[in-house]
Amino acid sequence: MCIRLLTTCVAILLAISACADSDEGILDLRNDSAATASPDDTTLVNPSGELPAATRPGVIRGETDVDTTSNDTIGGVADNRWSRTAQSRSSATREVAQVSEVRTSEHAGYDRLVLAFNNDQIPGYDVRYLEEPPIECGSGRTVDIAGPEVLQIRLEPARGYTEKGSSTVAQRKGDVGSTALRAFAVACDFEAVFTIIAGVRGGAAYRILELRDPARIAVDVRHTEP
Repeated sequence: MCIRLLTTCVAILLAISACADSDEGILDLRNDSAATASPDDTTLVNPSGELPAATRPGVIRGETDVDTTSNDTIGGVADNRWSRTAQSRSSATREVAQVSEVRTSEHAGYDRLVLAFNNDQIPGYDVRYLEEPPIECGSGRTVDIAGPEVLQIRLEPARGYTEKGSSTVAQRKGDVGSTALRAFAVACDFEAVFTIIAGVRGGAAYRILELRDPARIAVDVRHTEP
């Protein structure tokens, strides 16, 4: 009788132990599932595969030919950078900036000419209206460009070609035909000096913006009153 009772108790204990092991396995599986589908993970997934606009390069800290500054204010503060006098800044580094693109766009109150760079370097610049006809460096020939005024943007150190001599700027001249800008042309690309000239309708003030991510210089030419 005692032996039968002992056998029964052992069987019951073994059954309880097996159930406990089974339950522990179920809990582990549930924990694994929860870890792979946490709320933090799901909120970071973007089905399109693109970065949100707020983190996309070139949007937060710069522009992609989209107007990010008003005509008269920047961040609600009056913009006093509009001028017709020469504006210049020396380069903070000896590294040569590589010009990758020249493009233009028209905005409310001004036209924009953008010089983009491949290596995140913004070179020194000198921007001014020319009193004499523009000259092509090397040949010394006069550059014919629609005006009547010519705005010169001289970058140094900068170049628009690779070390092997291949051009990195697809469009080196073009007719614009917008309100303030009429045309542009590269007048010099030699010995780390890159100069571009822009034909401008008379009387237009301009301002210079240094933009990042990617590195660019934007020259805005203001629309004059009719």
